[in-house]
Amino acid sequence: MNIQKQHPLDKARELNKPYIYWHVREVHKETVEEAIKKGTSIEFDIAYDEDNDSIYVGHPKEFYTIEKKIPMPNNMDIDDAIEMLKDAEDVIVVLDCKHRKALPKIKEIINTLGLHRCILHSFIKEWAVPYPAGTHMEAHWDVEDVPFEDIKNFINDTGVKCIGAMHALSMERVVEEKLLDRALSMAEGFESVSIYLPGVEVPPIEYSKKTLDSGYLAWISQDELAKNNQKINFVYVGMADDPELTTVTKTFLEE
Repeated sequence: MNIQKQHPLDKARELNKPYIYWHVREVHKETVEEAIKKGTSIEFDIAYDEDNDSIYVGHPKEFYTIEKKIPMPNNMDIDDAIEMLKDAEDVIVVLDCKHRKALPKIKEIINTLGLHRCILHSFIKEWAVPYPAGTHMEAHWDVEDVPFEDIKNFINDTGVKCIGAMHALSMERVVEEKLLDRALSMAEGFESVSIYLPGVEVPPIEYSKKTLDSGYLAWISQDELAKNNQKINFVYVGMADDPELTTVTKTFLEE
């Protein structure tokens, strides 16, 4: 096999080491240039604007205008970003689907870059709903939680490696509603299952091990591990806001 065509998540399993991707808040020309220079990865949130039938980089607009009450960031055009990355073989692209209508554009990007350079991330509606009574429903969840069937069909159609995520909200809810069991029972074809606990904690190690024992990679915040000086000795998908914590793809694939 041409080493450059091996998917880094396959290599991670082979090495029993994590692959850590770069989670970016805003995407500009300089951001993409930094990913190319480092030879790491970059995440694009791919959203869809219902009002003008357009695709853009960023969270759903409700996240900014309703939840945060701030202007939407002036992110670069997705087509311009992909054009910059087209020949940068060392850069892995995490495509975070923020609306089911973003999937055709994501498929187009996968066709351009190749499966070996792409990872799909998506919140799965059925893994999180129904939310408990009294839950503060963030405005963007309605479009960000994508129906399971849409993502499953997309995986089957394209062969892309996918991180399936759930809005878990709290560990109490994970335990009481058996959210991980629910996700794992549906996750055939997925690469990873993520228990998303915004600003809370790294999920307890036994949950990550249970995910791995079921055949899927756990998703873990590398920033949280670094902050707590914590190390994990098994394979997982890591995400880091700090690009210095991310995996250098070429070096990783050549190990």
